[in-house]
Amino acid sequence: MNARDELAVVASDEIGYECSHQGQPDYSVPGGCPDCWHLGQQVADAILAAGYSKPRTITTAEEIRELPALSIVVYDDMANGGPLQTYVVPDDGTVMFKDCEEFHLMTFGGDYIDAKDMPLPLTAVYEVAA
Repeated sequence: MNARDELAVVASDEIGYECSHQGQPDYSVPGGCPDCWHLGQQVADAILAAGYSKPRTITTAEEIRELPALSIVVYDDMANGGPLQTYVVPDDGTVMFKDCEEFHLMTFGGDYIDAKDMPLPLTAVYEVAA
């Protein structure tokens, strides 16, 4: 399933809660309602046109180095009791990270470290367009 269809499924499901589902169900479309599916596709198109891309998992230092400058990645260490941390990838192959402080979206205090020293996996939540 492509990104458009994934978004359309989510949108049509949400639209479906408000739809009266007039007419016969069509089970070839998610939720069985062609009207909801059509509206869901329109919402998906608008979201994609606005620049949305699905977050992706980064598993190697090489993938970190390939990220465009000022991309934002997060490391979720909640399973180990640690905070969800955020990192900014500058354009010189190093990673600026936020560590050991209260999480705050507007503050990226910390040091620069090499990509090979980053905890993995990371989730790329924002990548600067080329």
